[in-house]
Amino acid sequence: MSLMKKFENIFLFLLSLFIHLYVFLVSYLNYDSMRGTDIDKYGPYLNYFLFGGNNDLEEQGVGYFWLIAEISKLKIESILFSSNFVNPVLNFGIHFGNFIFYLVGSLGVFFLLRKLSFSKNIAFLIINMICFFPPLIGARIILKPEIMAYAFIPWCILFLICFFEEKKIIYLYFIVPFLAILLSSKASIALMTALSLLIFFKKELLNKHTVFLIFLTVFSFALLINESFDVNQKYVWEHVTPNGYENTASLDFLLNVNSDLIFDPYRNSQAGSLLGILLLDTFGDYWERYWFHKSAWLGNGNLFSINFVRFGIIISLLFYGFLILNLFKEKNKYLKKIGSLSFVGILVLLITIFNVFPFLTKNFNPSKGDPIKTHYFSFFLVFSLIYILLKLYSSKYRLASFIVSLVLVSFSLQIFNTSSYETLKTDENSVNKLRIVNVCILTKVFDNKLSEYSPWCLNDGLVKSICGESINDQYAPKSNDDYLIFPQDPNFQPKNLVNNNSVVTVGSYFECENYVLGGFVPQETSTYIYGNAVSRPKIFIFNFVILTLIIIFYSFLFFGLIRTTIRPNISILK
Repeated sequence: MSLMKKFENIFLFLLSLFIHLYVFLVSYLNYDSMRGTDIDKYGPYLNYFLFGGNNDLEEQGVGYFWLIAEISKLKIESILFSSNFVNPVLNFGIHFGNFIFYLVGSLGVFFLLRKLSFSKNIAFLIINMICFFPPLIGARIILKPEIMAYAFIPWCILFLICFFEEKKIIYLYFIVPFLAILLSSKASIALMTALSLLIFFKKELLNKHTVFLIFLTVFSFALLINESFDVNQKYVWEHVTPNGYENTASLDFLLNVNSDLIFDPYRNSQAGSLLGILLLDTFGDYWERYWFHKSAWLGNGNLFSINFVRFGIIISLLFYGFLILNLFKEKNKYLKKIGSLSFVGILVLLITIFNVFPFLTKNFNPSKGDPIKTHYFSFFLVFSLIYILLKLYSSKYRLASFIVSLVLVSFSLQIFNTSSYETLKTDENSVNKLRIVNVCILTKVFDNKLSEYSPWCLNDGLVKSICGESINDQYAPKSNDDYLIFPQDPNFQPKNLVNNNSVVTVGSYFECENYVLGGFVPQETSTYIYGNAVSRPKIFIFNFVILTLIIIFYSFLFFGLIRTTIRPNISILK
């Protein structure tokens, strides 16, 4: 590889790294997932896996929530300083865990595009552009498993195409752990995944290995849903219909469009219009779940501009119009299937609201138009965007491609209209987020200007955080027959400290310091530190480890770090 090529690769990688970290940090600092949508429904999963809480849990696969809880544990010691850090710790786990899922999905998209023989530059450009896609931004910042679907589906498509082109059965075995987790995670994800497989179906899939592969997938699926049932006492299809949702949609809902789409394009204005909701929610936040959320997104007041919402409608119209027009003309079999995945998601929502399968519960609220949310098929919308961008970047209309890219990024940057440093500094929740990130390195770089955000950067930060900073040497401990005697300080507020089942009350700074250094924690945080232990989802972990090894193996294979007869970079676009 020439020096110029190496420089180009490094530049593209560093540029992509900067873009992705920027988007992550802005969303992390501005959006509080613990105040976000449906946290009351799915937050108890984190409470269960982290602290052994005994809450009523939803009918979901538990693996995703366990993984987010495990990532939250990376910062669990922050709770030692104060129980005020419980929500910031969980918020960190949600953002960071979802970001990892996002990176896994984007890596799969990169390999998929290279498999389809698109250039490395195009592949990098695509994954950087989808980073700014509003539905995907939304999926990254809330506690719901749709982001896991985005992580795994690109790999399923990649391995299917590899099998069709190379006729190597190993690729079908690669899909099994991905598929088992997707099918057991959530009913809507399972149905969308199954229908998408039908789109990619070819007679080559019917071979002597088919029966065993189906058995292996179904067996893994059964183990996973049984494992989830042991935790939440519900199967993924046992949806409990909320009040007001025991209805089915009327046919008018499909084609109805009302004037509020232009004059009052806000939540519930399109309760009777499928098209209206899709246009407002694809490049917008019709349901006020993300950047329009009044308490979750910091400083979102300017984003309620009606012209901002109308501009999102225009982009959505162009998005769906360009998509449909090009799909009708598309001749490449793989690109046509990839581009049409959004309509699989819409189809599943239609099956839900019309209760096509009567043995399933009804789930439609006519006063809201719920559950028509682009979030539910955001992982498919991404593929339609990828298809559109590929058509633009592969065309001769370079100026149009540049304008579309500029509009998408500019529109998303309006969403990422991050609050100022002063606003973040004065917002206690944002300050705690910075503390959770732990900016010790930045503290040194910026001459301790950020030290107020990270007291634990100091050697005695934990002790001072728990015991206070009022030190009176008059009450220093004294030695008596090899025992330390701690005089009681009348000006010290007594504190209860806990170490498992041991509880002590300390009456001076020095006594408090002694016990804290010995592993005792404040009583108000002991519930979180010494919560009831719960069993890990071993079947999920096994499948997750296997698919992780598959991703690592394929990545090494792609970059030429190992050699086999498998050829991941074969050109297949005709």
